[in-house]
Amino acid sequence: RQLRMDSTGEVVWEPPVLQFTIALNKIVTQHLRARNESSSTAYTFKVKTTNPKRYSVRPNVGVMWPGESAQVTVQLPLQKELPPDMQKCKDKFQVLTFPLSPEYADELLKLAAEERRTALTQLWGGESVKDATVDKIRCSFALDTTRAEPIPEEEAPPSPFSPEPMVPASATTPAARFTTPAVTGPVDGTPMLGSPPVFGGAQGVSTTGVSAGEVQSELASERASMEEERRAVSSQFLQLRQAMEEQQQLTRTMQARLEAVQTEQRVLRQQLEKQASLAPATRRRADSLALLLFVIIIGLGGCLIYLMRLTAEANSAPREAPLIVDTSRDEL
Repeated sequence: RQLRMDSTGEVVWEPPVLQFTIALNKIVTQHLRARNESSSTAYTFKVKTTNPKRYSVRPNVGVMWPGESAQVTVQLPLQKELPPDMQKCKDKFQVLTFPLSPEYADELLKLAAEERRTALTQLWGGESVKDATVDKIRCSFALDTTRAEPIPEEEAPPSPFSPEPMVPASATTPAARFTTPAVTGPVDGTPMLGSPPVFGGAQGVSTTGVSAGEVQSELASERASMEEERRAVSSQFLQLRQAMEEQQQLTRTMQARLEAVQTEQRVLRQQLEKQASLAPATRRRADSLALLLFVIIIGLGGCLIYLMRLTAEANSAPREAPLIVDTSRDEL
């Protein structure tokens, strides 16, 4: 199946530099935007970063249909102190763009959102996209001159699965959310293709300059994402507990079998010891019977020889003529 079409530079990502205006206790958001200028070719994209533990990228994979645009939201989590690389940030982003054949684009168009993300993830994991176009985006940090609001130390931070407050300064985002980007939808809740890109204008602004509607939209999306994570964690917990119960049942079964084998070994050992204790007496009895049988055989042999000798002597002795007595004279 052919995936690639000839690329003519029809997709350009902006801005070339993501500038994050950092203020303590605030979440900073920036956007990467691109538009597919082609009227017939769909493009898929993937976003990579050299520091995945620092940034949250949504979505990190997607597709741009002909004539439509895409927007990628990049978030920098709440900072309690200034980054050590504030002056010389070396973080970079790579946006890989790959044209799709009409056949494969039609197949993606028929899939649901989750199935489409799965198909795109599998596509980017293969060798067919090794010739993708690469756009490099640099990162820079700037210090926000406005006064940062302090973090209240007496109150415990909200649970990662509870809705975040409307005030961005008190929003607490779990650190686990800013790891390797996952395949999710945009933060603002719009389709994966996003709205038409806005090039130029106010680039490199922090969340302090966004409208209340955008903040509410992002918070609603955050709540939905956190609820999905809570459900996923609950499902994993149930699976782990079920696996643990199955493992315990298997352990009990193996222990019962082991005890049965040990009992059989003890019985067999007792039988062997009993046979070993009877072996000397049995051996002596067998020796006595063998000796008696030998004596009997010798005796019978001697008797047989004696009888044969007597028979031979009887056959070799001369026979005397019978004595005939004449009784006629006596009668006269």
